[in-house]
Amino acid sequence: EKMSSNELMNFLNSYLTEITPIVKENDGIIDKFIGDAIMAIFPQSPLNALYSSIQFINKIRDLNKTNELFARNQINIGIGMHTGHMTMGTIGSKQRMNTTVVGDAVNLASRIESLTKVFHVPILISEQFYNHLPEDEREFVREIDITSVKGKNYPVKIYEVFASDPPDVLIKKMELKKELEKAVHTFREGDYNSAKDLFIKCQKVCPEDPIPVIYINRCETLRIEKSTKVIQSIDQLKNKPKSVLIIDDNVALLELMQYKIRKNKFYVLNASNGKEAVLKYEQFNPEIVLTDLYMPDMDGLEVSEKIMAIAHLRKENPKIIFITSEESEEVKNQILNKGYEFLPKPIDFKELFNKIQ
Repeated sequence: EKMSSNELMNFLNSYLTEITPIVKENDGIIDKFIGDAIMAIFPQSPLNALYSSIQFINKIRDLNKTNELFARNQINIGIGMHTGHMTMGTIGSKQRMNTTVVGDAVNLASRIESLTKVFHVPILISEQFYNHLPEDEREFVREIDITSVKGKNYPVKIYEVFASDPPDVLIKKMELKKELEKAVHTFREGDYNSAKDLFIKCQKVCPEDPIPVIYINRCETLRIEKSTKVIQSIDQLKNKPKSVLIIDDNVALLELMQYKIRKNKFYVLNASNGKEAVLKYEQFNPEIVLTDLYMPDMDGLEVSEKIMAIAHLRKENPKIIFITSEESEEVKNQILNKGYEFLPKPIDFKELFNKIQ
């Protein structure tokens, strides 16, 4: 959005030039380009689509590190895959004709792609796609949700492909695969307290994984509202409230703030140290950051600088509020001069909500 039309055109051409050969290398056919999106079909086997998707993510990750143009813009992509029957034909009028594919399978793949933004993961597949994979190709695939999809009268089971994750994250997700799926099934059965405990356990082992965080918030929301509705539609998931990242190494205070803020219909993330906070911001892009000044690994100012560096790169502008018992005018002025806001401890929650509403 910050590029001129010429810059955007050049960037899109560079991006598509880099990644479209992957489709052909895996016996795929590019149906069309839709802005920065690619619609591709793989007539031979879902495996070809699976391999392409993993290669796409790895290619983008490499380009973000090594290509100056990509490094300035830091591209992230989402991929949705489904397998099924479709019709290929020519559509249009006498003035203009295009060959394309249409059908329910095409629509569902598009819907699944849109869910990658909801779950903050790069690759999602349908149950039908999963069932067409050989057993030995399911190692880095895990079930994460059953959700209603617009245009469908029945819920769709969704799986994440995490084979393209960094090696350290991939290993931890593998170790937690059964535990996470158990937590998802427990949540689905309506035992939100037990499910939340399981998701917290998963989050502690792999703080880089966004799925436990999403479910912890769901569990807490359903518990507070005493709701029995488990399956949410894509539109409901997209229309989520403002997200708040709370950073504090005081566990008791962290839990109190989570409770108060969730109760006021905010989506809550938490971090007990600076490294975890930067990671959570990078994954979830919260609009509001509430941070303590002093933490074990880095102070709040250093954390805020790292967050703002990411935000600047993404053209974002999060509101950062320091909540601290530090009473020094020098420190307070240092915080305010950097454009951040300040609240003293103990927290006046009325004043806090005035600032974040």
